Amino acid sequence: MTRSIGDLMGKYQALEPSDRKIKRAVRKALLSVCEVELPESHIKVQQKTVFLTMHPIEKRDILQKKDRIVQEVAVLLGLPAITDFK
Repeated sequence: MTRSIGDLMGKYQALEPSDRKIKRAVRKALLSVCEVELPESHIKVQQKTVFLTMHPIEKRDILQKKDRIVQEVAVLLGLPAITDFK
């Protein structure tokens, strides 16, 4: 009775990525879409919403492009991990 690796790992596929992985993906997406580099300490993830601590003018630019950033994060992580920016 042998099992394949896929069978053993299947139960872990439904797990959500860690906050740290989401923050790294958000940083990469911000850099590629908006050309803004933000430290992980300025990014907070809560219930699939990303909260950014930054200057309001920069934040406005990011919020205008949030759909592209959300898509980029989904591509980087392989699943939709976030839904909104605030």
